[in-house]
Amino acid sequence: MPQAKFGPQDVIACNFETFAETPQFRAMLLTLPPPSGDSALRTTMPSAPGAEANATEGNVLDDLREKWLEAEGAELDERDESALLFDKRLEMLMLVAEQEKSVESEGTVDGFEGTVFSSQSVGMKPDGLEG
Repeated sequence: MPQAKFGPQDVIACNFETFAETPQFRAMLLTLPPPSGDSALRTTMPSAPGAEANATEGNVLDDLREKWLEAEGAELDERDESALLFDKRLEMLMLVAEQEKSVESEGTVDGFEGTVFSSQSVGMKPDGLEG
C-alpha cells in the first residue's frame, strides 16, 4: 500500500493553532486570496491527504480548510459544525492580522499588546470539537 505524501497545507492544518499564534502566519493570510464564495456553500468533504489540487480551481485558504477538516476526523454532522468554527477562527485571525498591519504601518509595533483570539475563545479545541 503506497504511503500518502503530505504537503504544506497538511502540515499547517495539523498544526493550525501553532501557526495561528505567530504574527508571520497571520501576515501571510493577508497576502492570500480570500476563501471562495459563501462559507455555507463550501463543502465539508476534504480531499485525500497529499492529494494534488487542480491548480485552476485551487484556493490556498479553501484547501487549508479542507485539510483542517480532514485532520479533525470528525463525523459528518460534527464536520459541519467544525467547518463553521474554522471559518470563524480564520476570520478572527484575518482581523488580528489587519490590526497588526495597521499598528506596524504606524511605527508602533514594538509597543503593541494585541489580542490574539485563542481557539478556545471561538469554541475550538486543538484536539477536536467540544462535546
